[in-house]
Amino acid sequence: MASGWNFTLDDSSSFISYYPAEDTGLGNGTAIGWDPYWKGSGGFLSASSVENYGKQAFGQSLHITCLDGASLAFQFYGHSVCLCGATNGTFDVSIDNTIYANLTSNGDDELLYCHAGLDEDVHYVNLTAHFDPHSRQQLQFDFANVTSNLSTGTLQEVPYSNMDAEIHYSGKWGTVTIPDVPSSTSTTPIHNTTAAGSSASLNFTGEAVAVYGFRDWGNWKYTVTLDGSRHDYNGSTLWELPDSLLFFRAGLEPSMTHNIAITNDGAETFYKFYLNSISVFTANATLGSLQGPPPGPSPSVSSDICACLSDQPYLTDSIDCTPVPESPTHHHGDAGIIIGSVLGSLSGLLLVTGVVIFLLRRIRRSSPTHDSDGISPFMATNGESSRQVHTLVQTHGVSEKRALAAQPLATLPVQISQVHSAMTASSSQSGVGPALVDRIIELIADRIDRRTAGQAADADDSEPPRYPDSAV
Repeated sequence: MASGWNFTLDDSSSFISYYPAEDTGLGNGTAIGWDPYWKGSGGFLSASSVENYGKQAFGQSLHITCLDGASLAFQFYGHSVCLCGATNGTFDVSIDNTIYANLTSNGDDELLYCHAGLDEDVHYVNLTAHFDPHSRQQLQFDFANVTSNLSTGTLQEVPYSNMDAEIHYSGKWGTVTIPDVPSSTSTTPIHNTTAAGSSASLNFTGEAVAVYGFRDWGNWKYTVTLDGSRHDYNGSTLWELPDSLLFFRAGLEPSMTHNIAITNDGAETFYKFYLNSISVFTANATLGSLQGPPPGPSPSVSSDICACLSDQPYLTDSIDCTPVPESPTHHHGDAGIIIGSVLGSLSGLLLVTGVVIFLLRRIRRSSPTHDSDGISPFMATNGESSRQVHTLVQTHGVSEKRALAAQPLATLPVQISQVHSAMTASSSQSGVGPALVDRIIELIADRIDRRTAGQAADADDSEPPRYPDSAV
């Protein structure tokens, strides 16, 4: 008969994805995303200095948010999942395609949500926080317990140190010794790389596998490929995490040989990746010559129990959820620029229209016999002008439209002065008049056409490419 066993996914693990941000930076940024809170290291990272980047993390960790709509997600193989933490707001949980909405937590047992009796398979879990407007509500996430079945027997963990010969390294790797890594009681060398595409792989037999690594300021993206299935993760953090869970997967075929490869995806040499160890979980395994404690949190065998066992209080008074104040000039300044551009364009259009009417009246008085039916208001350069306006609007937005609208206002007075002197001469030399009149009409038509082309380009663009006050 199969028995169940629990595995803990800590909130600090990069195996869990956070939206819109896993870490907003120095200080308390819970109003705009998630922030890690390490109780043994003073809570949030101090905002007093950038030297706090890479501060070592101690004690219990939480991920905290006050942002309505903030979410976290992960995949797991098993039949039960528990989300541990607390909130004084509400939240939604979705498991695969089923949504459980408007949930509340019970602060007494520190349990956000638990779901047992799922099919033994891969499941996708998402939690989304909800808060009342202008409230001080928050959600604190501590860890998740996932439960799966063993094929038979008792659980054994087989740890592979990063120095073991069974792990094959390709690309450019080195070793480094960092104090208190992987733990405060055991400082041992670990493998590191800054070369994109460098990988470490292991062939193993077992039912589950976990990967652990040192994470620090400067870590970036990495890929885990298990039996040909690729999984992408973001290992970046502002903290120093000595032995962080990078990947976990249960439900593997126990009689098959599996392959796992971890690849550094950092595209620059200042992006780092560290490998501490790989743990393989088997039933009735014989450890043989392998010695030493397992590198990561040991799984616990249970009878399908979903429980949150934290001994630390949640929702402490020291955590402030005051929203980040919005800059008073941010939106108003942009609005003033836009309004000024619109008014400037309208003024320019009215000025050009008045000049056109004035010149047309002068033309009619000077050349009453001119045949206006042969004059087309569209010039041969029309198409090129339209494409230029369209490209500028799509590429550069409002600022380019302001510059384009101002161009006729800057050049038109010079051209009007020239036309006026030509018209004066035409009154005494009637033979030159028709050619000058044609040129005048061409100039006017060209101005009208440019204005029309600009308006057409605006009409085609239902929205600007990006608003200046975009959050991203």
